[in-house]
Amino acid sequence: MNSGSVSLTLSVRSGTPAGPIAARTRLTLAALCVALLAACEAGPDADGKWSSLEERPQGRLEALRVQADVARNRLWVLRGDGVDVYEISTRRRIGRIGMFVGEPSDCAPDLALDSSGAAIVSSNVRTVLWRLDPERFEARRQALARDTDRQKVVGFTGLAFADGVLFGVDAMRGSLWKIDLAAGKAEKLALSSPVRGACGLVRQNPAQSVGRSVVLCAVSKNGTRRIDVSPDLTRADVSEGPCS
Repeated sequence: MNSGSVSLTLSVRSGTPAGPIAARTRLTLAALCVALLAACEAGPDADGKWSSLEERPQGRLEALRVQADVARNRLWVLRGDGVDVYEISTRRRIGRIGMFVGEPSDCAPDLALDSSGAAIVSSNVRTVLWRLDPERFEARRQALARDTDRQKVVGFTGLAFADGVLFGVDAMRGSLWKIDLAAGKAEKLALSSPVRGACGLVRQNPAQSVGRSVVLCAVSKNGTRRIDVSPDLTRADVSEGPCS
C-alpha cells in the first residue's frame, strides 16, 4: 500500500471520444454522474464550497472510473495502471493497488463497490474480476467460468449490484451476465436485443421500479437503454430511451 497527502483533479474517461464530458453525451447531469462514474458524489468541502481534487506535482490524473463510498469516506479511482483510494473529506490518498486491467477498447473496465466496501474491478476483454480488500488494499484475482460463449472474447465494461447480485455487461457483444462471485461463475441472460456499446451499467432507483423487479440502465455515448430483468434473473427486455 502506498499512501500520501496528495489530492486530485479528475479527468474522467469513459471510453468515449475525447473532449468535455458535456459534449460526449446528452444525459442529464444526475445520470451522467452515475453512468460515467464521475466523482460527483464526493461532496463539497466543510465550508460548503466545491473544490477540485488535484494531484500534485504529477499534474492531471485521467480516471477510467470513479466510485464514491460516502458512508466510509472513500473515493475509489480506477486508472490504467491501478486503483487509488482517497479520503473524501481530506482528499488524501490512503491506498494504492497496482494492477493492469484494461486493453485498448472503445469502453474501459469498470469498478463497483459491494456492501462490505470492497471494490470489484473488471477486465474489459476477459471474464476476470479482481476484489480489492478495503482494509489491506490487496487484490485477489478471480477468473469466471461462463455457462455459454466459452470460446468467445467476453469482458465486462459495466458492473452493477442489484439486491446483492452483481451484473456485468459486455459492450462488444452486447451481452448481460449474472455473476456469482462466491461460485466463480457467470451466467448469460437472454436479452430481447443486445446492448452493444454499453460502456457503463447502473441500477435504476429501486423506488422507481415496479414490485420487486430489477431495472438496469446500460449507458453508451449515444444515450441509455433500459433493461427490465425478469424475477428469476434469467432474461431481460431491452428498450431504448431513459431509465427514469
